[in-house]
Amino acid sequence: MIQKEGDLYHLICGICGEHESFNGILEAVEYKKNCGWIRRGRDDGDGWENLCPKCYSIHRWRKKVTQRQNDTIRMGDLMLDWNVAERRLEACEEVAGDFALRFAIKPLRIRFDAGERTAELYNEIMGIAL
Repeated sequence: MIQKEGDLYHLICGICGEHESFNGILEAVEYKKNCGWIRRGRDDGDGWENLCPKCYSIHRWRKKVTQRQNDTIRMGDLMLDWNVAERRLEACEEVAGDFALRFAIKPLRIRFDAGERTAELYNEIMGIAL
């Protein structure tokens, strides 16, 4: 966040607390844009926060590792390969007509993008017939 304290504006990392001080808000915003800081929604869903370049790179790395861990999931005797499911969704999105896209594929895409990884969703994606 950028906080005003007296005559100074402080750009503060929402994770590590690193901060830079500036004489004006525009100077702080310009620095943020040019030096690799990013603005993102807070994990608790309560507003926004700025991340310094170091914390942003760690956050991105953790997200990729978590995503890789969720790419293939064993459910009982079933192996659900979510990379295959995503490619199937993409292929269907490219060739589907408006009706199928809106009422069959888009609801599946929303669930997939929200992070749902269930056997039910996997079977629905793989069962799309166009």
